[in-house]
Amino acid sequence: MASRPDGVIRAFGMSGLQISSDLARVEREYAVELGHDARGPKGRKTADYEQFESTLRAEAARMSEFYEIFYCLENSIRTLVADTLLEADGADWWNGGRVDEKRIREPAVGRRKKEVDSGITPRSERLIDYTTFGGTIPTDN
Repeated sequence: MASRPDGVIRAFGMSGLQISSDLARVEREYAVELGHDARGPKGRKTADYEQFESTLRAEAARMSEFYEIFYCLENSIRTLVADTLLEADGADWWNGGRVDEKRIREPAVGRRKKEVDSGITPRSERLIDYTTFGGTIPTDN
């Protein structure tokens, strides 16, 4: 039985998280700089968040590492999908029938509209950037 693409993607993401976590641990334990920085954006200081408990700040910093990895992974996957479908189906691949109307296109259009209606600068012109990961993948049987 072939593995499902979502399982492979999750395994890839989790492997990256484990490697990143292990690098951070090695840097702490041996007081070495390996070029791995999981502390988030440069220039952020602990003093910027003194109103919050130190344990909460430490947890937030740790979680920001996961967000960064998943953000990169999700957007890389979106680009791969868009490029692949563009090559296979041409410039109108989004509307050409390969993208499910009810489960993918309509929710993406709704998310973009909500963002625009809220006065927020749209994050992208590409509707694929308003898709979400998760849910089930339909099977042919």
